[in-house]
Amino acid sequence: MRYVIFDIEATSWEEQVSPERTEILEIGAVELSSARTAAAVSSEFGMLVRPVGTPVLSDPQVSGLRCAI
Repeated sequence: MRYVIFDIEATSWEEQVSPERTEILEIGAVELSSARTAAAVSSEFGMLVRPVGTPVLSDPQVSGLRCAI
């Protein structure tokens, strides 16, 4: 059996903001092929995504990313 696990990182702010302002920054995925005893990573994917609506990133201390426009 095979499984794909997705991880999506999005902008965030310390203050409350509307969900419409949140944008995806990074998409990651791993494919696991399950053996009888343990799962093994058979492939990986990762991609940074440039925010469009709010191109200035949230606090780099929160996201760990720096913006270079």
